[in-house]
Amino acid sequence: MNNNPQRDSERRKRGPKPVLSIVVGFNLLLMAVSFTGWFGGTETSLGVADRIFGKIRVGGFRADFVWLVVSTVALSVALLIFIVSARKDRAALINAALCLAEVIGFVLYLHRSLVSGVLDFG
Repeated sequence: MNNNPQRDSERRKRGPKPVLSIVVGFNLLLMAVSFTGWFGGTETSLGVADRIFGKIRVGGFRADFVWLVVSTVALSVALLIFIVSARKDRAALINAALCLAEVIGFVLYLHRSLVSGVLDFG
């Protein structure tokens, strides 16, 4: 095994981490399709998400909603970390932008969920 610190450093600076990109892309896609009635449901009818994730509850919430909350909290922490090194590292800037897009998307998703009547608090 070749341990070259310079090569490892260059490898880290190449671009955004694939896992980060996949998670952000998946979450943004999940949030986008949740804006449609056929997936997210309406006040009067169930959507595909209710049929798929409705039986899987964590603390009374659907699993997809819990996933979005937990992953957005984790990406918010990552955003703070990436912002610190964004001036020196292009990859950190890209990662910070991805995390920021996730946080903004989640805020819009949560706002839409609260005002549309999809979430019922009793």
